[in-house]
Amino acid sequence: CKGVYYPGEDSFLLLKEVLKLEGSLLEVGGGTGFISIIYEREKSKEGKSYVVEGVDKSREAVECSIKNAKINNSKANFYYSDMFSNIKKSYDYVVFNPPYLGRDEEREEREDYLYDKGQIYEFLEKVERYAEKGYLIVLSGENENYSKYKEILEERKAKITAKEHYFFEDLEVYKVER
Repeated sequence: CKGVYYPGEDSFLLLKEVLKLEGSLLEVGGGTGFISIIYEREKSKEGKSYVVEGVDKSREAVECSIKNAKINNSKANFYYSDMFSNIKKSYDYVVFNPPYLGRDEEREEREDYLYDKGQIYEFLEKVERYAEKGYLIVLSGENENYSKYKEILEERKAKITAKEHYFFEDLEVYKVER
């Protein structure tokens, strides 16, 4: 899907942790719907039926997710929402693989959706209203605000549940349980 973040190392790292969850799920900034679709399908194979929804502020991403769900026979639902703006209920878990690149000289050459423009702060500010059991978020050590985000998560007793080093970045999945 053109103009939609394609799943990368960060997506696969988050997916491993998401598959350990049990319960309804909201994926914020879902992009292609990769995590929601696989979570719904894997839980269905186990005989479990959870509400699984994904939202994105990009209408192209929502259309892409809906198309991918149909192709993969997934019952996950997708709709437009700028972060939590259209969310009317809570879920057991909320997950977010945010854009996390900071400012750099290459910005003009990269897709705009890759850059953190305050989405992580907004997520952390609002997520607890929508997550009954907890939430997961991916952070990159390359983000210029990494230490601030990490401090907020540590105050909330977040645990690093997965960590990977790649030649160009360090990725961590943080889980906050409620």
